[in-house]
Amino acid sequence: MNVFYHLTSAFGWAEIQFTHNNFSRTYSVEYCLGDNLSELLGGLIAISKYRTETKIIDDITNRYMDNPDDDIFEWVACVGGASAKFIFKPLDTIETINLKIIEYGYNDKDEECVFNEDINLNEFIDSVLLSCEELIKKYGILGYYENFWVKFPVSYFLILKNFKEKKIKYSTISEIIENKTEELHKTDIKVEKSYFKTI
Repeated sequence: MNVFYHLTSAFGWAEIQFTHNNFSRTYSVEYCLGDNLSELLGGLIAISKYRTETKIIDDITNRYMDNPDDDIFEWVACVGGASAKFIFKPLDTIETINLKIIEYGYNDKDEECVFNEDINLNEFIDSVLLSCEELIKKYGILGYYENFWVKFPVSYFLILKNFKEKKIKYSTISEIIENKTEELHKTDIKVEKSYFKTI
């Protein structure tokens, strides 16, 4: 399996190439209409079992799951009137999800399911993260923002990097704020930085 997400111009355009066995498609994405990379990473976090391990995942799940009770995440690549919808649904095992890709023509009545298979979630995530690393290498985090009008989703990138390796530990610290003791969350920046060392 290969998923390659890359930016094609400084005018808000991106592409996603998805290849699995004998199936291969490339879809353009109107980047300027929304933060599609954040939506993709956020949705992958939401459908993974990682969301049970930290409270911040509740917010991500509510934001990106169309219906959290159904455990389905839908991500749309759209150009003009044509679009392709990626529908991700977790299965009984953590490692496997079902992916459907439905293509729509300029008329919504032109609808065709072109892909409907169970795929390895880890492979999909690894492939998307590799694309993210290439984007950071090529543009830098601030350069990405300068060129493409949206911030690189650093937090989502780190959460997904940690999905398999589980090196980031969540803890709390006490701070006095306005004469009250507050419990605040803490992670280790050294561990987080280690995820960027290969870039």
